[in-house]
Amino acid sequence: MFNNIGKKIKVLAWVFFFLFSLGDIAAGIILLAEDDDLLFPALPIMLAGPLFAWIGSWLLYGFGELIDKAADIERNTRGARPAPAAPFNPPAFGAPYAPQAPQAPQAPAAPYAPQAPAEPFRQEAPAAPAAPTAPAAPAQDPEFAQKLAKLQSLCQQGLITDEEYDIALAKLRGGQQ
Repeated sequence: MFNNIGKKIKVLAWVFFFLFSLGDIAAGIILLAEDDDLLFPALPIMLAGPLFAWIGSWLLYGFGELIDKAADIERNTRGARPAPAAPFNPPAFGAPYAPQAPQAPQAPAAPYAPQAPAEPFRQEAPAAPAAPTAPAAPAQDPEFAQKLAKLQSLCQQGLITDEEYDIALAKLRGGQQ
């Protein structure tokens, strides 16, 4: 009986519109048939009656549409069947009441304090693994020290791998001795 009630209300709005429109037109015709002097009351009944029936049916039809849309929303959010309600299991009559231990009051949260704007985000290259340390070079060769410093810098920046560093260091030592 109450399934698809929104559609039934909308059909009822159409039925009311047609019944009241036909009733008003019939009343106007009856008034004209009774006496020709009743033209002025009969004409507004025949014209305004169906107009007011039409406007009045909007409310009833809109209510039916509202119910249809609400039912569609419920179907889309919960599925075709409504979720079963959780069973209410009150404590048995006369069951002892077990009070809970009082809890310590919690400290109020700190009020919001605006922070200074942070620096713009700068993405830096990932840190390279520490370069292997080379044995101390002879102090009398400044060219060797300069090449070694450049080689260590390249490895620390991640531009060369540890294996490449070891190979270049071996070449550098081989050329120095």
